[in-house]
Amino acid sequence: MTYVCSTCGNTVSQQDVDTSGDIFRCPECVRSGKTIKWPGVRVGSELLGKAPIPERLRQMSIGYLKSAQALCFDLGEHPAHLDWPRACVTYFCLYHAVELFLKACIPLREPNEKLHHSVSKLQDRYCEIYPGIKDIVHIETPWDLDLEGWVDVEEWEHHTDQVYRYMSGKNATSPRSIHAFSPGMCLFMCERLEGEMEDVWKAVSKL
Repeated sequence: MTYVCSTCGNTVSQQDVDTSGDIFRCPECVRSGKTIKWPGVRVGSELLGKAPIPERLRQMSIGYLKSAQALCFDLGEHPAHLDWPRACVTYFCLYHAVELFLKACIPLREPNEKLHHSVSKLQDRYCEIYPGIKDIVHIETPWDLDLEGWVDVEEWEHHTDQVYRYMSGKNATSPRSIHAFSPGMCLFMCERLEGEMEDVWKAVSKL
């Protein structure tokens, strides 16, 4: 068995590899003291992998939401970094956080439900399953409305996750719609959603 040195990329045999710093290093990097940033800082997937599906999806949604917040801070503090590809990635993290959170709530009541990627349709299903609390604790996003039939855009633009992941359709068509991104407004939305998600989860977990 061979390993790849984490610091120089060279292959190392099993008998020569050093793992004392929680990374794989070749003898030369060990002798020279060469290492990566933050050696020993790591996390594993064991605990999350053993969690029930709803809890696993909820925690994943928080991960995407926190990542969106971190990207907003970076783009707001360093405007020179701001371009549309990075804005798209930030929006996708936020969108996917909401998608995963709704997918976490629905199986609590309907464990065999077949789910999809449309936040607006997931939101509708959430409201059907939790009619008694939907007006009290409710996730509000810009994607609550299904714009199909309302706006003249390419078919793929009705799939928000595809817009933010690819900014293109399967036939390499360009979007007809124009999007905008403000790190400050996006951060505000992230923080509001974080509170709403916490309130919703407390409510649905008690039912």
